[in-house]
Amino acid sequence: MSRDVEELIRQTLRQRASLVSPPGEVGDEERSIRAHRGQKLAVTAVALALAAAGFALVFSVFSALGPRDVSVTTAQFPSQAAPVVHARLSATIPTQGEAASVSAGASGVWLAVPEVDPAAGCGGAVERIDPTTNALTDTFPIGAAPTAIEVTADLVWVATSPCSENELPSLLALAPTDGHIVSSITLPVNNGTAFRLAEFEGRVWLAVADDSDKGAVIAVDAASHDIVQQFPVTGRLRDIAATSTGIWVIDDTFQRTALLHMNAETGEVSRLFEGSVDVRSGFALAGTPSGVWVSRGSSGASFVDESGAAIREFQVAGGFGPFAADDAGVWYWGLDMTTNNQVIGWLDARTGVVNTAVPLPSAPTSADLQGEVVWVALYGGGVARVDFATSPIDTHTP
Repeated sequence: MSRDVEELIRQTLRQRASLVSPPGEVGDEERSIRAHRGQKLAVTAVALALAAAGFALVFSVFSALGPRDVSVTTAQFPSQAAPVVHARLSATIPTQGEAASVSAGASGVWLAVPEVDPAAGCGGAVERIDPTTNALTDTFPIGAAPTAIEVTADLVWVATSPCSENELPSLLALAPTDGHIVSSITLPVNNGTAFRLAEFEGRVWLAVADDSDKGAVIAVDAASHDIVQQFPVTGRLRDIAATSTGIWVIDDTFQRTALLHMNAETGEVSRLFEGSVDVRSGFALAGTPSGVWVSRGSSGASFVDESGAAIREFQVAGGFGPFAADDAGVWYWGLDMTTNNQVIGWLDARTGVVNTAVPLPSAPTSADLQGEVVWVALYGGGVARVDFATSPIDTHTP
């Protein structure tokens, strides 16, 4: 059993003892309801933890369902038509393994599958789905365990974890036409794992963590394939978002989880919300042109601007794991507390209302937004396709 799995199980069992909040933070009636549901949720969390190393599953139940404004101005959230989102699960597509990461682009929907054949041991593949037929069309073995994937205009970038302790992790650039490796870039982190890739303004950014909590944020030039920036960060980095406001990273170091904001040019780091970030690998951050959405555990969810100020906060029943956002709203993974179903939902940034929630066949491991389609990689294998449409309503600020 890996160190990450053992640590995740210990964290899950500690959360089982306290469920959601320390005593005194909720009323007796609410605590009674939570206790009634706690055993089922705890068993589910432990099962997922055993099967998905490095994938942190935290289901938080919040006592209030509505939004809580902190300091909102029309400049921060423009007065615009609040859309109504209509979404449905339109297809579930079988794959050859459980994907750790999914990314959609013009060349298709791409999956990083760390283990295609469990009997064969280490060695995964990159798989492609044709969005016009909803069928798996290609599987490209790469001889290592891919952990993260990002599609750009002309390449497919894949971060890999080594199969041997004597090897270093690497970043591969694949041709989308036939999957051949265009370049392989060795990452200077021992026993590292890249949990997330983000492409921004011609650079591919990686958050890399190793077994000794010595992580790094690395930038690779998408044209030359050279490492152009490398910022060491002490911590176990789990998620990354690259935006015009800087680089945002989740640090999951034991007992001091935090949101990091990094200057993309200097590497200067600010630690925000230390101890109150809900860590879900791939579901902790969602970047927008003006800041990021971040999951805050029992404190709810926050939209954070480049200064580090939580300019709007929400409490969402069933948890909040954001993965795609714009100025209108944010897509997130959560739990329907009535049915215990895993859901993909959309939250209106202007009103704080969860506009739609679509049940999933199983828990997600990763998700990506392409146009009006959300692609969700599922625990146990397979990909769910969620189609949606929006229609504007009231243009007046409430």
